[in-house]
Amino acid sequence: GLQSPAMSSTPRGAIEIGFWLLAGCGALGCVMRPDYNLPLFVFLAFFYFHVPTKTRGAQQAIFAWVVIPLSIAQDFLYAIVWPQLWDHIGEAERLESHGRLFLTIVIYVEIVGKLFLLVLMFMDRQQSGEA
Repeated sequence: GLQSPAMSSTPRGAIEIGFWLLAGCGALGCVMRPDYNLPLFVFLAFFYFHVPTKTRGAQQAIFAWVVIPLSIAQDFLYAIVWPQLWDHIGEAERLESHGRLFLTIVIYVEIVGKLFLLVLMFMDRQQSGEA
């Protein structure tokens, strides 16, 4: 039968858990910005491992070496650009100021989580002989 990768002791289990944790971070980020991380990582949680075997390697390579690195770049640019714009908008209300700080923390947690996830994905691809 089909067993969830999260139940395995290989990097696959940590990868699937990482997808769900990053989706959760995306849900938190949606409070202050339109955040694509929620749908992206829910999609990856469902389709990273559960694809036909003959196309799995190519599809996982696209996710690992194109999609996630582009999402890291987008988060990094957002973390650099938006605080600068916030400073030029003027004095924020106290709640909004706390929200901006919270969002900045979430963005950096997402970036670190994605980098860690890329390491796990590389380890998994090496173990399966697809790296």
